[in-house]
Formats: sequence, C-alpha cells, structure tokens
Amino acid sequence: MQDYYFSEISKELTKFGLTKNQALIYITLVSIGKASAREISQVSNIRREEVYRILAELEKLGLIEKILGRPSKFKAISPEKALSFLIDLQKRKLNKKIEELSGKREKLVLSLNNLAASNFPIQENESVSEFVLIYNVRTTFQRIFEMLKKGEKEILAIIPEEELFYLIRSDLMKEIRKILQSDIKFKIILYLGKFRDLVYDFLKKECRNLSKNIEVKVTEKIVLSLFIVDDKEAIIAVPERSGRGFHPDLWTDNREYVKRLRLLFEDHWFNSIDASVWMKNFEKGAPQKRVEIITWNRMELYRSMLMDKVKKAKKEILFLSDYEGMLLANKIGICNALYKKIKKDKISVKGIIPVKDKVPTATKKLLRKITDIKYFDIVSPMLLAIMDKKEIILCTYVEHDKILLWSDIEYMVKAFESYFNKVWEKALSLEE
Repeated sequence: MQDYYFSEISKELTKFGLTKNQALIYITLVSIGKASAREISQVSNIRREEVYRILAELEKLGLIEKILGRPSKFKAISPEKALSFLIDLQKRKLNKKIEELSGKREKLVLSLNNLAASNFPIQENESVSEFVLIYNVRTTFQRIFEMLKKGEKEILAIIPEEELFYLIRSDLMKEIRKILQSDIKFKIILYLGKFRDLVYDFLKKECRNLSKNIEVKVTEKIVLSLFIVDDKEAIIAVPERSGRGFHPDLWTDNREYVKRLRLLFEDHWFNSIDASVWMKNFEKGAPQKRVEIITWNRMELYRSMLMDKVKKAKKEILFLSDYEGMLLANKIGICNALYKKIKKDKISVKGIIPVKDKVPTATKKLLRKITDIKYFDIVSPMLLAIMDKKEIILCTYVEHDKILLWSDIEYMVKAFESYFNKVWEKALSLEE
C-alpha cells in the first residue's frame, strides 16, 4: 500500500519539475524524517550511488537540508515550502523561455515574410474541398466556434449531453450566446442521456435568452455530434458512448458530403421531440428511476454534473470513504462543495473516514464543520455518498479500473444506506 501511495504522489511531484527518482527520495525523507544515504537507499530501492547524486541535486534546489555527522544525514524541508520553491522555479524557467521567444519573434516574422514574398506559390484549385481529422477536443470546440462566427443564414446542430455541458462550462459559451441571439436561423437537437434534469435546467435557463429564430428538439436515440453551417461546412464526431473506441472528429467543406450530412440531420429532426413538449412532460412527474455506470476516462466531463447532485441535496448527506477516496473527493471538489453546503444551507452531514493519522490535511477545513464524524479503516468502497436517501454516488474499483456508479433506484439506495449504518455502528467516534 505504501509503495502505491509513494508512486501516486511521485507522479504528482514530477508535474512540478522533479524527476521520478528526485520525487521518490524527497517523499522518502518526508515519510521517515532524518536519514542517511544508506537508509534512504534501502527505503526507496534506489542504488546508493544514485541516491548521493540526487541528494546533491535536491540540496541545490533547496528541498532538503544536510546535517553534518558520521554519517551525514538529510532532512526534507516542509512540503509547503518545497512546492512553493518548485512553483517559483517553474515560473522563472517559463519567464526566461518567454523572453527568449519574444526576442526571436521579430527576426523570425521578418524571415518568414521575406520567404513568402520571394517565392511563387504553387497554383491550386481553390474549389477543391478538404477533409480534416481533429484529435483534440479543445481544437474541435474552437473549430466549431469559428464556424458559428462565420454563419450567415442557418446553423444545424446535434449536441450530445456531454458536449453540451462541456460547452456550457467553456470559455466560449459567452461568445456563443451572442451568436445565438443573432438573426441566424438555428435548429438544435439535444441528446437525452444520463442527466436529464440538468438538460432541463439548461433549457429552462437558456431558452429565455434565445432569439425566436432558434428551434430546439430532444432525442433519446444515440446520435452523432454534428454541426452544419450554411450548408457550406460541417463537423461530425462519433461519441465515445458508442462503444466503438476513440474516433477523431471530422471537419469538411465538401458540399456533396455536407448535403448528405444535412439529410442525416433532417432524419433525426423528424424523429425528435419538441423541447417545450418534453419539458412539460418532464415537469409533470419525476424522471424514470435509473442507474448509470461511468468509466473513469469520462470522469472530467461528468465531474460538474456530480457536483450538482451534491449541491442539490436539501436535508442530509451521508458519506463514507477510504484514504484514496478522500484524496479523490478533494481532487474533484466534493469536499469543498460539502463545506460550502454545510456553511450555507445548514444541511446535516454524517461522515465515516479513515483513521485520524491518515486523513489528508486538505479535508481538515471540512471536518471542522461536520459534527457527526467517525473513523474507520475502510477497504471498500473507495467513496460513497447518499443524498437525501434518494440518490447514491459510488466510486470504486472493478478489475483495477475506477468506476463511478450513480442511481436513484429505491432498493439500491436503501441497500447502501443499510451498509453505511452498519459501518457507522462499528466506527469510532472522535473521543474514542
């Protein structure tokens, strides 16, 4: 278990500019205190010759101190100071790099302009269309934004749920709203998937601000992500939920291909439901009870949705976590959301966490606000949250892969609530 935590923390430290072995030796000193090179070598499983070399490097960086003696021993400075030093070092390196590039910029621009002026371009047929594969999601959304800005008459869009929420929380949304309020005709199909209540909230909030030229429909069918602008260019993607693995997005201005994509859009438009009709039906009753399993490679897209589930709790939240679950809760912001929820809404929170000496320091702010807290060495699940005895969020492992499960099915919620209560009975209170 210790090797696992050392490995995980060392990965994070390498992001601050340390090598893997530098990170491991610093972590070793943090965990065991003062130690000789021989002792460090034994704990870290790094050759002693390599340890001596790295200790000298860490001394130079100011991350450790050398205590003279026979043998000499070494001591790590506090993690707070160490990370501040590393961040400052990265800032200095970055500023130096920016200065170097800025100094070379004018000369390079002049050289490239001279090159462009002195050569005859190859004659190309400007009417030849292109097909471009895009592998980066940010690049895809930037391309979509550029397409929308060029729109003059009509924009057609099929937007899966995860892309919708990515757009909402992106820097582009403010500019996209301006485009939506223009005189361009819009037809938008939204895919109804895992979190329909959030799609409903989006429609209810945004539809007030949209122009009369926008028509919105919803569908439960699994469809492509598609944008078509003025029948001149289009971008299409196969969502990962199709189960066919990763596919790059495709942009094209081939008019014949764009026409075929328009036919595809019109087929889905015909079979979709008007958004206002769906919203009225949604308001009449609670959504169908369901269970959803989300693999970890999609976690970033769903993180904000899960946060909304926690924020919408009105009466009570029960949570149970092992050590890694506490780290995860901090990383994706659940601890911070709980803290704000308790402070603002005075909601009841009961928590079961690992034994005291294993609690991450980042959770102390939250724990001070929770009156009902107990300690217990939990093996599984990694993280469990029960909201208002109506919904559960469970993070756990399945064959070494992280899986997130959400459900509002009554018998599942009751089963996990029963599990929580049994652990609560065995857990130790603060006084114990």
